[in-house]
Amino acid sequence: MPRHDHHDSTTTTGELKEKIADYASSVGFAFAGIYLVDGSRRSQHSNAFFVGIGATKRIALFDTLVNQASTREVLAVVAHEVGHERLGHVRTGLLISICHLFALLYLMSVVVVLPLLCFGGGGLVVVPNVDLRIRTCLAQVARAVV
Repeated sequence: MPRHDHHDSTTTTGELKEKIADYASSVGFAFAGIYLVDGSRRSQHSNAFFVGIGATKRIALFDTLVNQASTREVLAVVAHEVGHERLGHVRTGLLISICHLFALLYLMSVVVVLPLLCFGGGGLVVVPNVDLRIRTCLAQVARAVV
């Protein structure tokens, strides 16, 4: 979570912080802190999510959620997020995303070696040097990512 996107955990104090901590301990959910995300600058959407893994897990609440919902409603949203964690939805989503990535990369490797065919001028035309252009673009993207 970017530093510019949240306030210090001390801003989430009082009854709400105590209720969240009580709920988390009652269900055996360990977390390192509660953060208030400044989402009101971008939208009026309310949300909550977890950041980190293991002992560094933190609860992030949008300021719009805290300002617009009651303590009970905020607890319901936090309980919903704990449910995602307990049911392994985050791990499953990550695994599915990794599988999609490898499938797409494999398909790209198959397509890149085929000549690009397009219809033009009433017939089928093979476009030369497309393989070289695609490989050059992919190399530039790979260098930018690394």
